[in-house]
Amino acid sequence: AERYAAVYYITVLVRLSIAFLDFYQKIILFDKQRQGIYNIYKKRKRKEMAVLEVKGVTKIYSNRKKGRIIAVDNASFEVNSGEIVGFIGPNGAGKSTAIKMITGLATPTDGEIFIDGFNVKTDRIKAMEKVGCIVENPDLYKTWSAVKNLEYLMSLQPFSVEELGGLAKKEFYKKRIEDLLSLVGLYERKDDVVVKYSLGMKQRLGLAQALLNTPKLLVLDEPTNGLDPAGIKEVRDILQRLATEYGMAVLVSSHLLSEIQLVCDRYIVINQGKIIGSYTKEDIDEAAGNNTVILTTDDVVNAKDVIKSVLGIDAVIVGNGKIQFVTEMAVGDVAKELLVGGVKILGIAKKEISLEEFFMALTQNKQSGGVNV
Repeated sequence: AERYAAVYYITVLVRLSIAFLDFYQKIILFDKQRQGIYNIYKKRKRKEMAVLEVKGVTKIYSNRKKGRIIAVDNASFEVNSGEIVGFIGPNGAGKSTAIKMITGLATPTDGEIFIDGFNVKTDRIKAMEKVGCIVENPDLYKTWSAVKNLEYLMSLQPFSVEELGGLAKKEFYKKRIEDLLSLVGLYERKDDVVVKYSLGMKQRLGLAQALLNTPKLLVLDEPTNGLDPAGIKEVRDILQRLATEYGMAVLVSSHLLSEIQLVCDRYIVINQGKIIGSYTKEDIDEAAGNNTVILTTDDVVNAKDVIKSVLGIDAVIVGNGKIQFVTEMAVGDVAKELLVGGVKILGIAKKEISLEEFFMALTQNKQSGGVNV
């Protein structure tokens, strides 16, 4: 009887232990799930955080001949983590002056600039530690190799023990430089002196230089200058990867609006020193009142007549089997009416509005209930 009792108690203890372990594992799993949700939430919050904040910034220069020049007038805008923003405007609009103030190369007459929460004026060193930039052309030692240029620039920057990750400085420098040169496609030419580099290669080396300190904010002025189409696409891909994978905030200034449109999430437009607005692709379509429809058919003359008789709209033949007209009707509804009217539709869509068209209309103040493009 005592033996059976002992076996019974041992069995109960084993079952209790198993139940306890199962409960404990569920607690651990729940905690991991909770932590995972928290990390996702934290990541999302991080992406929404403004890395660059420009608040009411004005820059006034004094000129003996021209007198008082307001280069930037009460400008305010933000760039968030994980976002690529195009900074566009005509020549003399104030882009370069604004960029110089953001990167600490010029002091605002009024207003404040914050980078990752640090005031550029009062916490300049901490703010600048968070910035990587190429303003105009990268300044490099032409008789040095890419590796030597980057080694020298790294030696000027302070790296904490945590940033070194337990590596000796030389080992850390070597790994960081090799990674960056691979990223910008210069690893195979890393030991060549810069004087042998093409303009495009120098631009890519400048990009590697701007990324040495793993910045929170990357500021680029004409980053695709001198690059061929393949090089431009490489830079575009690099910027998109930096934003999406590393959550880097990127501000790009360029006159190549077609490239800006391909790479940027949003566009900030400046003209005569004033910020006109901040626009997404959707904002541009809405502001432009994009009601122009392009129809492709095998008989444009018949299609024009049907559009007039059925829809009461005067259409314009634009060539190559295409006809253009303006309507507020949905494209699907237009297509149904035309099919009923006997029009053979090879293609029909709203006209795409380019950033260049929108920009030209916006900066020339051609607005009438919207931007006419």
